[in-house]
Amino acid sequence: MKKIISLIEVAVSAIVSIMLLIIFSIFCINVISRYIFSTSFGWTIEFSLILWLWVIFLSASFTLKDSDHVSLNSFVNIFPEKIKAIFKAISLLILCISAIFMIEPVWDYIDFLLIRPSDILGIPMKYIFIVYMIFLASLIIKSGFSIFEILIRLKNKKIT
Repeated sequence: MKKIISLIEVAVSAIVSIMLLIIFSIFCINVISRYIFSTSFGWTIEFSLILWLWVIFLSASFTLKDSDHVSLNSFVNIFPEKIKAIFKAISLLILCISAIFMIEPVWDYIDFLLIRPSDILGIPMKYIFIVYMIFLASLIIKSGFSIFEILIRLKNKKIT
């Protein structure tokens, strides 16, 4: 299972890198068109914003590790490893349950956005914001696996 997750993370990292390259290329096109040809393409800004949204949520979904974010855990650090693991499992469970409760209202809103296209490119907003559902699904799955790992380690007494 870890190999599959690792392959997905590598693939998404490559996709995100390509998206960032496209964003930079579009930025260069816009700068050249504005300062050399004295005109601006409206689609460049909209397409860059759409790609940026996808970059952020895909990166947060698949490429960030637990150690990649800032955490304020000075309170938790005073406890032994077993209690820390229990705190982590509880916080992951709360995160997972919250994400599960968000699925229906978020999907309803994204489905509602099908009727509205983007201003310049005409892409239905549903297809732009569907990346948030991917983010929620990955958050639930990753949290669930982490909780499962913690419980297995606690059961096998690998955390003292």
